[in-house]
Amino acid sequence: MSGPKEVPMTPIARPAAVPSLPALDALLRLPAEAALNHALAASLSDGRLGFLEGRVLVLEVQGIGLRLALTVLRGRLLVLPPATAADTVIRGPAAIFVGLARRRLDPDTAFFQRRLVVEGDTELALAAKNALDGIDAEALPPLLRRALRL
Repeated sequence: MSGPKEVPMTPIARPAAVPSLPALDALLRLPAEAALNHALAASLSDGRLGFLEGRVLVLEVQGIGLRLALTVLRGRLLVLPPATAADTVIRGPAAIFVGLARRRLDPDTAFFQRRLVVEGDTELALAAKNALDGIDAEALPPLLRRALRL
């Protein structure tokens, strides 16, 4: 009696249509980048976001696992890979970021109540807060205003 025959195993090739993780990450960043550039077009064109030129601001939204790394390059907002080293990290729960976006929560209050944490360059965080405070809600795209119920 002979034992079971060994069947040679050949590796299964991944189809070319399935992107690698870095490629998938880039595909997910592109829509966010396009939406942010559209929503913040006025602030980008008038230089209000110039403080981010060559700097990296990371927003970490706890509870949903979102880490959004942002910079400005030649007047365009870029969404960088999540693992990009940051000059400043602003971290907090999703509900706090939604409250800030809807302008129903004061960022200073959230910070002093420790519901929002800032690590790194606090001047960069303050510049970001001031720039976002200066955005006219009526200038935002209608879809974004409806999503935020502004």
